[in-house]
Formats: sequence, structure tokens, C-alpha cells
Amino acid sequence: MNANLRYSAKFEPDTVGLATSFRDIPEALSQADSPEQAHELALDALAFYFDERRAIPLPSAVQRGEQMINCPLM
Repeated sequence: MNANLRYSAKFEPDTVGLATSFRDIPEALSQADSPEQAHELALDALAFYFDERRAIPLPSAVQRGEQMINCPLM
């Protein structure tokens, strides 16, 4: 069975491109040059929780200005 958690991400312009942050996982930050790369790196930023076998916080509902990122359970 494939399962996903969906986390709310905020993509904001910064001096170089786009900065990504997660309300539910404040340590998961990334920076990208394009929207496509921002989505890719956002998923990588979440992966460290799985890689380090940390407790996974439950995702909260999306708020205005955020986008959902599907994070497959590994």
C-alpha cells in the first residue's frame, strides 16, 4: 500500500529565487531558482525526517498562500 502525507508549504520570492518553508516542520527549508525546482527541493527538505527516523508530525490543513506537497511514506 502506498500512503502519502500532505504538508502545507509556502513558496515565497527571495533575493535569489523561491524560498520554501513548512508550518508543521519549521526545520524543513529550501531555496530554489524556479517553481519546478522549488517543488522538487521541498520534498527533499521533508525527506530528512524519514532519513533520520524522526517522529513525523501530523500535517495541518492548508492555509491561504500555501500549497500541498505529497510526501510518500517510506
